[in-house]
Amino acid sequence: MTASCTTVLLLLVGMPLAYALAHSRSRLRPLAEAVVSLPLVLPPTVIGFYLLLAFSDSTALGRFLIEKLGLSLNFTFPGILVGSLVYSLPFMVQPLQAGFQQLPRSLTEAAYTLGKSRLTTLWRVLLPNMKPALLNGAVLTFAHTLGEFGVVLMIGGNLPGRTRVASIAIYDEVQSLPAIRPSQCLRRHAAGRGLRHLSGAVLVFEERRRPPLLGPVIDFHLTKALHTAAGPRTLDVALTLAPGELVALSGPSGAGKTTLLRMLAGLTRPDGGFLRVAGQP
Repeated sequence: MTASCTTVLLLLVGMPLAYALAHSRSRLRPLAEAVVSLPLVLPPTVIGFYLLLAFSDSTALGRFLIEKLGLSLNFTFPGILVGSLVYSLPFMVQPLQAGFQQLPRSLTEAAYTLGKSRLTTLWRVLLPNMKPALLNGAVLTFAHTLGEFGVVLMIGGNLPGRTRVASIAIYDEVQSLPAIRPSQCLRRHAAGRGLRHLSGAVLVFEERRRPPLLGPVIDFHLTKALHTAAGPRTLDVALTLAPGELVALSGPSGAGKTTLLRMLAGLTRPDGGFLRVAGQP
């Protein structure tokens, strides 16, 4: 219902606005176009938060709506509708503006020459020739409003029967699925990582000490003749690695790091030396 109402209202509001932007020669036109495009770049939660503040009784606008008109927009369907109008405005105005700009000016001039008013020209001449733009704007607005989440959640909350829209209802249904329930996912993700218990949304882990690494002693002394850009040189490396010991191998390009690793892996035959694991060659 929200998407349908928003689409109809934006057709009525966006059509004259798009017509004015398409035919305006004012210096303020770029500013107006930028304001219309703001919902495209602002995060939905930011728009919803600003509207929530604007409609509250702490602002002049909110006090006027509540005290003078008796209209409270926060956490009501009219508030969601206003938020949807603001959030989906560029999706209606921009296609219609492009449609008006693509129409040849001769259509308008011919209608004016025949004595037609601006309203008659718009309704009987221009709109029938821009049906693709109207359809494009209506479809984009409806789909965008149907899927909006952040704005409606900030303004309307999630009140069943009052402000719960399709996107929030779908999210609630997804959260209720056992296979992807957050608590179940957290438990499965934490399994085997020392999870002691899950309290609310807080994971409590107990520290696990890793057993000492066991393994053979690796002892090697390898040599290899290298041919580098700086000239021939000999790689000569001797090292003894204890069980669990970590060694970092670093050096400039051409120092022989890759060659040493290939010799240890058995991919390159060394010119001399030995490699012993647990005392065995």
